[in-house]
Amino acid sequence: MARYRAAVEIEDYVEGGWFLLREGEHHYLTVNCHLPMVDVSITLRLDPEEEAELHALGHVFTDYLASKIAYWTDRYWVRNLNGEISAEVTAAIVKWRAERGA
Repeated sequence: MARYRAAVEIEDYVEGGWFLLREGEHHYLTVNCHLPMVDVSITLRLDPEEEAELHALGHVFTDYLASKIAYWTDRYWVRNLNGEISAEVTAAIVKWRAERGA
């Protein structure tokens, strides 16, 4: 039996910086990181502590966490997601941008 997956939706963003997405009860953060030789994106799923801080502080917390990820990219790289959820996050961002003509 196939398990149902909720659609990935954008909840918040900072243009050129990050996107906060939600799938069901889980949040994902995609951050653009500017490294010396290349720019990369990191997508991670918020852990329970981060979920609690997001619930309490909203945009302020997300902006702070995204800044930490962008500055200390190597510390967060181990949490970078690949595979199906990463593709769904990318598709949600592409769709969101297309709907806004960006």
